[in-house]
Amino acid sequence: MCLWQFADCRVSEEGDWWQSRPRHVNDKGTVMGVGPMMSFHNKAGRQLVQGLPQQLIGRLMARGASPGHVPDSVTYCSTVTPFDSEVLKEELEVMVNEWGGTILFHTQFAGVEVRDGRVEAVVLCHKGGLTRETARCFVDATGDADFAARAGVPFRQGRKGDSATPGVFTINTSRIQGLDATDPYQLSRAETEGRRQCRQIYEFLKNHCPGFERALFMSTGPQVGVRESRHVEGLHTLKADELVRQEPFPDAIAVGGYPIDIHSPTGESTESVHLKDNIAYAIPLRSLVVASPQNLVFVGRGISATHEASAAFRVTPIAMAIGQAGGTLAALSALDSEKRPANVFPYELVRARLLADGAFLG
Repeated sequence: MCLWQFADCRVSEEGDWWQSRPRHVNDKGTVMGVGPMMSFHNKAGRQLVQGLPQQLIGRLMARGASPGHVPDSVTYCSTVTPFDSEVLKEELEVMVNEWGGTILFHTQFAGVEVRDGRVEAVVLCHKGGLTRETARCFVDATGDADFAARAGVPFRQGRKGDSATPGVFTINTSRIQGLDATDPYQLSRAETEGRRQCRQIYEFLKNHCPGFERALFMSTGPQVGVRESRHVEGLHTLKADELVRQEPFPDAIAVGGYPIDIHSPTGESTESVHLKDNIAYAIPLRSLVVASPQNLVFVGRGISATHEASAAFRVTPIAMAIGQAGGTLAALSALDSEKRPANVFPYELVRARLLADGAFLG
């Protein structure tokens, strides 16, 4: 659902099955100006992403903030899901609070303490200064695997071999190449370049495209959207051919149907591998955990996968499904100090909980 940088998963005093305290709510649909969501379905129109992501869309629809899943007008995939980003912010906050979470905005990850193959604490930086936070289990949903890098987890970076509402349009045109999202100086340059490109696109539309003569430039995202950076080296590295042939993983925790969509590093083209219309590929639990630290779970685009495979599952709906699975794994593992995500916590328990919460696992 929302991308949580760190979650302190504990049993509440009231006996709830979990209490999750996300330290930072950050979603590319609310912070980075990315939309619409695509896609909850495969090309044949079968809905593969359900569970908490679908609950979120239902809540947006009830508030008139999304039309739900609508046909993709350019037919790249079967459906897209437009949304009102301001209402999305509100609903994400409401859902976190309903699940017993505590939100801490404007917070950065400053450090991690690892001892004997376990994360003991993280250090956070915010307006109150530096604070040390402990938990039984941690979730890295930074997207860039920042937690992993600080904790000494092996990782790969980037591409191998390469250093709707009426009157509102989404123009999927800007592209920033050759900068490292894990370098704060290069990331800042990317943000400046992104704003320059957005202004250039707007001026082209206004001056040369009928119907845009009275268009107004409203805003740019307060943070640049990053497509890919680090991938942790987990217990299983997900590969593109496994998606294409629909590898029947015995520990599937999410299912997707989005094609393999690779932006050329030269900026000249998009390389797409369109899969079978009825495709339903799985994401294995083992791609969310590493050998050490044992009490660390990864979700989002930084999970253990190749560049090519990540080009398929990186999209918002599938990333949300992976997030639900990772949060569930961390929470269940935190209930039993003898069980560790890295030991591949009994899959049957994770599967049962995901199914009970409405997830589709194929």
